Amino acid sequence: MASVPPIYPSAVGNIDVRNLPSVPNPEAGGTSTVWSMSIGTPEGEVLIPRVKNGSILSEDQAVNEYYKTGEHLGKFGSVPGAEQYAQQLHLQQQTAPLIGMLLNAFKF
Repeated sequence: MASVPPIYPSAVGNIDVRNLPSVPNPEAGGTSTVWSMSIGTPEGEVLIPRVKNGSILSEDQAVNEYYKTGEHLGKFGSVPGAEQYAQQLHLQQQTAPLIGMLLNAFKF
């Protein structure tokens, strides 16, 4: 199976995703650190977080928060690009704790 090349945003997000807290996510099950959605704007498709300050935001709350703060996870030229990046980010966040645990276990 061929690997899919990574997608990069046309404008990098302004949220540090490396140290986000986990919050219970009853809608998706389990916990979330990065749960996102994208919205179309004149600047392109913008990936915005639905986890903020230890809470899960509704879609309307997430959109309002973006317009209030300008915080985003990246801007893209297309919906598929934003969706693929969101998946990459999700997988990265899923594996980050495991990688940290392995590094600590082997003292790298």
